[in-house]
Amino acid sequence: MKVHAAEASPEPAADPGARTAPGGGGRAYLSRVSARRRDRRGAHEKALAEAEAVDAELRRYAVAATRHRPQGERLTGRRAPQLLNIAYLVDDARRADFTEALARIAADGRRPAVRVEASGPWIPYSFARWDEDPQAGPEREARP
Repeated sequence: MKVHAAEASPEPAADPGARTAPGGGGRAYLSRVSARRRDRRGAHEKALAEAEAVDAELRRYAVAATRHRPQGERLTGRRAPQLLNIAYLVDDARRADFTEALARIAADGRRPAVRVEASGPWIPYSFARWDEDPQAGPEREARP
């Protein structure tokens, strides 16, 4: 599952004369730039919080979940940043519940700052660990 920030509307092109427009002044320009930066940061933090809420909801149905590094724009083809790139290992008995929860999350509109995208099912290669001894017993695997 991948969660992207919602596409933001493009910012209006900067007016080169706005820096020195009468009544605007340099201080007003810097104030506008600072406000835009705060707004972008706030929107990003809101999107991250919504993405984490999506993950928390879906983990309720999964046996395990693993986070992968979010993919960049070149790979995703989107301008909006990918916030989460997660694989969930879901037992067959919970698959319908997981699928329904995912569909509900994508359709309910309660998280407008993110777009949720799913694919699969896939083979559980995401949960294979190269750093564990395949001969280790359950007590070895239980340790962090």
